[in-house]
Amino acid sequence: GVDSAGAWKLPAHARFERALAQWAERPLLEFALAESEFATARSLEAELVDECTRFEALCRNATGWLRLEAGELDLAKDAFRSMEKLLPGGMGLELPGRLRAGTRGLAEVAMEHVRRDELESAAKLYAELHKYQRDEVEWAARAGATYRDAAERSTLLALDCRLAAEGRVTDPRRLAALRERASIPIKAEGAALATEFRLAADERSKKARKWFETSRACFLDALRLTPNDARLMNDAALIAIYHLGTDLDDAESLLKRSITVAQKTLAATTQDELARNASTQALGDAHEYLGLLYLERKNDAAKAVQFFETALKIGPGPRPAISESYLPRCRELLRPRN
Repeated sequence: GVDSAGAWKLPAHARFERALAQWAERPLLEFALAESEFATARSLEAELVDECTRFEALCRNATGWLRLEAGELDLAKDAFRSMEKLLPGGMGLELPGRLRAGTRGLAEVAMEHVRRDELESAAKLYAELHKYQRDEVEWAARAGATYRDAAERSTLLALDCRLAAEGRVTDPRRLAALRERASIPIKAEGAALATEFRLAADERSKKARKWFETSRACFLDALRLTPNDARLMNDAALIAIYHLGTDLDDAESLLKRSITVAQKTLAATTQDELARNASTQALGDAHEYLGLLYLERKNDAAKAVQFFETALKIGPGPRPAISESYLPRCRELLRPRN
């Protein structure tokens, strides 16, 4: 009945508030006991189900944050995810100014994975958040950026493994470090070692391509939520041009849209300096990536030069990839042949 349920609910509320006040003491047990008391209260009175279930989810939320603060990432993830298992939409619960949402906690776990250089784990978490809250541009953009970074890392590892397979890595310390990074058995030597490195290179290349594809899809999802974000247009286009070699017409259209958006934004008089710099950067990037498209994919070095030179004029800072690599290559391609 109501009286017996209240006998559990009121102490549960008091215990929950006390645990929040004693946060520095890491009151994991208090939150667990409060959750149990809320669960007992709702089992005794149907009218308390909604209220008590919400507080049970908040107890799990608090547990997740405490685990995160202690660096216990797996336990933190379990706690935040358990909010959703208990209550659909529960991971979004928060107490403003006192306890941040479980979704934000899961994002903080992802950020910690990034700090630990565990990019794949971070990317998967951002993708999970993106799937959970499809209308949150932050998760889509972060998933795109982190999958891209993980893919670039995997691509570099694949290149190193190919060099090792060809016998072009001779320094023992570098070779040992590469073995560890590629998870190659210690006993493999000679021809067997070369085979292991080739297999690792193939595996890492396939993984990188898959992650680049996922990254581009996430950036495009983010663009559907913020269709006038020039930076996101550039990010999605560059992956198609430089890493995948696919959807090139779409990529060119995105970059031209980016230029239009950035120019309109710069023409506005209400921008602060930070916003103007960001728009200028996006405008320059779009021209640089168009140059890359015409150099690498369309075999039109003359047109690439036009875009590269425009990008250098726009700035806002130096662009060494253009001045030291792309333009010299273009000029070599355009040099008259005897």
